[in-house]
Formats: sequence, C-alpha cells, structure tokens
Amino acid sequence: MLALIDQAVVPILRISEAGRYESDVQVRFENSDLFLLGPLAEYLREHPAGRTPRVLFFGDSVVWGYQIKSHEAIPAAFQRLVPEARVLNFGVNGFTDGSAYLMSKAVIDGADAVYLFHHDGPADPLLPKVIDVSPEDLTRFNLAPLSPAERAFTRLRSCWRLSRYAYRLQGAWFGTSTRQCLYLHKGEWLRRLLQPAPPAGGRPLPPLAPHPEGRALWDAPVAQRAPSESEQTALAQRYPLLWDYATLLSTHQKHGAIIETSIETTVADEHERALLNVAFHPYVIFARVTIPDSWLQPDRIHLTPEGCRGVAELIAERTAGPFGLGRT
Repeated sequence: MLALIDQAVVPILRISEAGRYESDVQVRFENSDLFLLGPLAEYLREHPAGRTPRVLFFGDSVVWGYQIKSHEAIPAAFQRLVPEARVLNFGVNGFTDGSAYLMSKAVIDGADAVYLFHHDGPADPLLPKVIDVSPEDLTRFNLAPLSPAERAFTRLRSCWRLSRYAYRLQGAWFGTSTRQCLYLHKGEWLRRLLQPAPPAGGRPLPPLAPHPEGRALWDAPVAQRAPSESEQTALAQRYPLLWDYATLLSTHQKHGAIIETSIETTVADEHERALLNVAFHPYVIFARVTIPDSWLQPDRIHLTPEGCRGVAELIAERTAGPFGLGRT
C-alpha cells in the first residue's frame, strides 16, 4: 500500500503545484512565514518556463500586505493590471535585500521579471535551511550551513517520495505548513464541516478599489552619459549588494526594478540613480517612489489597499511595457 501511495505522489504534486502556481490563485506566504520559500524555489527551478511570464515581487511587510487582504497587496494589484503575467508575492515581514538577493539567486532561471522593494538589513539566518545557499554567500552574509545531521536527514528522506515532497505538497495545498494552516483557519475548517459546500467554480476576486485621489511620484532619472570605469567601481563599492543584485538580473537577461520608497531611508541620490540606470540598461531600473500620506495606514509605514493599487498602477505604467509584460 505504501509503495502504491508513493507512486501517486509525483502526479498529485504536479497537479497541485500547477493549480497554485500557474493558475489565478493569489500566491503569498500565509501569515508571512518562510515555509513556502523552499517548496516554491524548488518548483521554479524544476519548471523554469511558465504558461505566462512570471513576475516576482520581493520585499518586507509592505509588499506582503500588512493588515490587508492578499488580493489588496501590491503584487495582486499588479496582477490585475497586467493579466498577461503570473505574479508571485515573495514578500515576508522583515525580508531584507540580502534575503531577497539569496532567494533571487535560487529562482532566477524561473523568473521573467523581478521587483525588489528596498529594505536594508542582514539576511535571514533560516534561509540555508530552506533554499540552497553557496559557501561564498554563507560567508558573505554570516549564515550557518546545514549541520551534518541535517544534511544526512535530507539525503535519507529523499529516498521516500512522500517524505521528499511533503513540504511541497503542503505548500501547494495550503500555502504554508499543514499545522500552520489548521491553526490559522480552525474556524473556517469547522464551518466547512457544519455547512454545505459552496457551488463549484470558485469565487471571483473582488475588483480593485477605484483609483484614489493623488498620485505617487516615480523618480528614475537617466544620465546623459555612461558612468566611467572609476564611477562604476565607486558605485559597486558604495552599494555592493544592490550592484550585485542588478548584475545578477542583467547577466541572466532578466528585467527588474529596484525600488526604494519615501517610507524608507534614501539609498542612492538622484545623480547616482541616473548613473546606475545607464550602467544596467536595458534590464534594470533603479527608482524612487514617493507615496502620498493619504495612502498610508495609521502606522505611517504600510500602505492602504488604495495605496497598493496606486503604487501598482504606477509601476505597471512605467515598467510593464519595457519589460515585455504585455502592457504599453
């Protein structure tokens, strides 16, 4: 019986992952946990070409959508505005540029465009447990590698498909671990047991809110000349991680935008952004987005649903066409 079950794991996994990652289901990490990072990275490596262009959004709770629903967050709003693409929300509370860089290296071949919302800070120490991190990056970000016991357990569990793909099955079914899903949705599970099932076909996502008053401002200047060799060296030394991020994208010929917002500390000034935009043309755009106060939640950090819609529309207007995502 166990042998028969094990044979069925891969077909079930294939159907389940296609339903979550290649359909119109909104993808963000349930409760902003890191569980889905590993399963999703492995899926993208195994399936580098999607049915439609894949767009990945990296960032912290601003991208994840703190205090708002998944369909109201910036990536979901962008999905509605650019339906020709498949948008995946890689936002996680506290996710830094270092974490996004390591995750991007793990999935770059399975992405067509990447949007990084700048958030400075050290890489998450749990990343080596969920994705492959090179020895050089372990040293660079001061991360601990897997222990010999953890490596031995990983090799052992790969012999049994049900164990090998357990995390991926949970990610495809629930967007998180089974335990976390049951805890978060215990009331919903009880209602499902007590109430009849809804009609087949699913429930359409609510429409986006009307565009709010005011506009975000997009600042992505372009220098009149290419930066000299000494200027490139200086920029690479001043912004080593962002420089390496842009190099990663351009080397793989992937389009991307590295975005800082007015709710974060300014990284590069206008002159430096102008030089960076020439240095990495046509693949990477360095931009600063100024967000109206009316689009912010009371904490003055996170966006309202209307603010997410406005920022997503600005990004789509400025980048979707040049990135070949179907909108001009």
